Order: sequence, then structure tokens, then C-alpha cells
Amino acid sequence: MEIFLIYLLLVVVGCIVGFTTGALGLGGGFIMVPTLMYIFQNLGISDDHVVAMAVGTSLSVIFLTSLNSAYSHSKFGNIIWRYSILLGFSGILGTFVGVRIVTNYISGDLHRMLFGVILIILSLNMAFNKTNPQVEINKNVNYLPVVLCGFLIGILSSMFGIGGGTIAIPILTLFLKTPIKRSIGTSLGMMVIISLSGFLGYLFSPVEIADTYKYLNFIGYVSISAALSIGAMSIIFSRYGAKISNNINSKLLKKFFGIILMFVGLTMII
Repeated sequence: MEIFLIYLLLVVVGCIVGFTTGALGLGGGFIMVPTLMYIFQNLGISDDHVVAMAVGTSLSVIFLTSLNSAYSHSKFGNIIWRYSILLGFSGILGTFVGVRIVTNYISGDLHRMLFGVILIILSLNMAFNKTNPQVEINKNVNYLPVVLCGFLIGILSSMFGIGGGTIAIPILTLFLKTPIKRSIGTSLGMMVIISLSGFLGYLFSPVEIADTYKYLNFIGYVSISAALSIGAMSIIFSRYGAKISNNINSKLLKKFFGIILMFVGLTMII
């Protein structure tokens, strides 16, 4: 694959990721990880490192984009900060566990299969749940389940490079009875914290990279060039996504969210 085509693909992905992050609070990892895996595999990078490199690079972009999108959503009053902070800092502990699992104990094929299964399960939960998206927020929440959820989100997000939003939104919507729009905003606040922790974990994990791929500027498992190419466009387009999210019907947003997860999950498994 030619260098020009690689960077053109990265820029296009950045536009899609930014819009998706702003509109759905997903972080775009479910788009970036498969795309980066495709690029790295076509370049001939070892299968032992492809998934980890895609995840590490994805998390670096998610940090930049979620920081920008969280700012946009906060202006609309869509972030429940007590949830974001609890989920975020408990999630940091989980990211250390997730990074260690990926870099030491899990094969690339199993990693890919688990990613697909997780997405399909979450899509089914969103599709069949009948929670009223306009329900009032429970102000007497037991914070222990929130902390435990954050720990689990940290593990899964650092394993699959999805920033946590894909997991946090169903948890906030289904179990904590949070309206879908505020679930999206709150997940973005959490993602800023968790994605930074996961990104740094991959950045400082040592790995040998062949000279052939030096133009991608790898530090640890993170391609700095790929991250900046995607990140620059995603920051621009995330603002448009956040504006649209605030005006879209909640039920439609929820269905669209579920369809995307199902499609990507099946693609990863097949």
C-alpha cells in the first residue's frame, strides 16, 4: 500500500471518527481499530503486534477527540460530572489490567473475536431495552456499582481500543437509567480520563519495530503519524457531530447506535 493512500485513508477515517464521537459518544474506536489493523497488516507488520498497535493508536486519537467533544457537550449541559469522574478514575485501574492482558497474554485472532462478540452483545442490549430515554436521573445512586462498572470499562476499553463509550453508554442508559443524550455526554467526560491512561500504557510498552515502518513514527505500540492524521480531522468534525446529537430524536439515536455496533461486531467475527 502506497504512503499517499495510507494517509488519505487515515484522513477520511478521521472525519468519520470525529463525527461519530461528537454525535454518539463512541470515541470511534470501533472504526479505527479495524481500519488500522487493515493498514498495518497490509504493510506486513507481524500479526503478534497488529492488534495492539491498532488499539494503542486508536486510544491516542480517542483521547484527543473525546477531550474536544466533551467540551462541546458540556456547553449543552449533557455531562453528569460525578458519574464521569467516578467511572474515569476507577477505569484507570482497569486500563492497567487491560494493557497487560493484551501485550502479554492474548493472541491476535482471539483478540479480534472477543472484540466482535462484545459489540454484538451491546448492540442487542440497546436494541431490545425499553428504558424511557427521558427518565429522570437517579440522584440516590449507589456509587459502588458505578466504581465497579468503571473498572470493567477500563479493562475492556484498553483491550479493544474503544475508549469506553461503547460500553459506558449502555451501562448508563440501561442500568443507571440515564437519558441517552446525557449518557453520551457523560461517557465522553469519562473517556478523556480512561483513554489517556490506556494511551500512555501502550506508548510506554516496549516493542521492536522494523525500519521499514519508521515513517509511521511508532513509539511503543502507538503510531504518532497515524494518530495525528486521524486526530486532526476528528477534532474538526466532532464539533458538528455534537451539534447534531443535541437536536436528534433520542429513540432514533439509540437505534442507530445499536445498528452500528451489530454491523461492526459481525464484521470482526466473520
